[in-house]
Amino acid sequence: MKLLIALLSLTLISGCLRKTSEENETRLTLDQLPNPVRESLKREAQGAPITHVEREAHNGRTLYEAEATINGKNYEIKVDSDGKLISKTAD
Repeated sequence: MKLLIALLSLTLISGCLRKTSEENETRLTLDQLPNPVRESLKREAQGAPITHVEREAHNGRTLYEAEATINGKNYEIKVDSDGKLISKTAD
């Protein structure tokens, strides 16, 4: 019984210490973005409204992810902190 309690406690503690990907994400507005990031996202959105922007840490890098509806299709656009396009995919 003590072993079971110890294992359950350890599992609970390790679960609390582990970061989820959501903890590495911060929602932002376009005005809060560095200029190269904002300009790149606007260019890739082709004039479509950008509806959601997040900054996330990924393998020690800061990436920015945005969502936009371009010609009726939902896109996820990712750029790095210099504004370099990482990916642009239709959902």
